[in-house]
Amino acid sequence: MVNEELRLIFEAEQKARKRIEEAQREATALLESARKEAEKIRERYEATTQLKIKKLLEECQKKAELDAKKLLDEAQQQKQKIIKEAKDRASDAVKLIFDVVLGRTHV
Repeated sequence: MVNEELRLIFEAEQKARKRIEEAQREATALLESARKEAEKIRERYEATTQLKIKKLLEECQKKAELDAKKLLDEAQQQKQKIIKEAKDRASDAVKLIFDVVLGRTHV
C-alpha cells in the first residue's frame, strides 16, 4: 500500500513536471510568436513612415519648384519692364542729344 501511494505520488510529480515543461514550451513559442509579430508591426510602421516622409518631401519639392517658377516669372516681367523703360528713355535721350546738337534746345 505504501508502495502504491509512493508510485501514485511519483506519477503525479512526473505529470506535473511534464505539464510545467509543456507550459514552458508554449510560453516560449508564444513569446517568439509575439516577438515576430512585433517585428512585423515595426517594419510596417517604418515602411509607412518612410512612404509618408517621401510623399511629404515630394510635395515640398513641388511647392518649392512652383514658388521658384513664380519668382522667376516675376523677375522676367520686371526685367522686361526695365528693358522697355530703358529703351523708351533711350529714344528720349537720343532726341534730346539731337536737339542740343542741332541747337533746338539749350542745356
